[in-house]
Amino acid sequence: MDWKPNKAELIEITLVNYGTVRALATIQVNGFLIKDIKVIHQKGQKPYVRLPEAAFIGSDGKKHYKHILEVKDPDLKRDLNKVVLVAYYKELIKKEKEEKTTQLRNLTRRSKQ
Repeated sequence: MDWKPNKAELIEITLVNYGTVRALATIQVNGFLIKDIKVIHQKGQKPYVRLPEAAFIGSDGKKHYKHILEVKDPDLKRDLNKVVLVAYYKELIKKEKEEKTTQLRNLTRRSKQ
């Protein structure tokens, strides 16, 4: 009997602006919550997903990062990336609509004054 992992399920995504980190996500796979998944989006490039990492100071005195989770199953990895990036784009569209609505309200208020 072959065991196949469940698909990744989005639990939460939050837009942020920490350098090139544009969103933080939490997903669930097989009952495990994976938190602090980052969406990295550099100007002029496509966004990509980075799994949680641990920061440490190396013997050189500089900050380094190491992966604390690795997805070996290519289907699950593809699913995880898709779930997070689709949610990221949806949140960007939602934010853009909210900003345009706010701008329109402000313009309407000013014109009534």
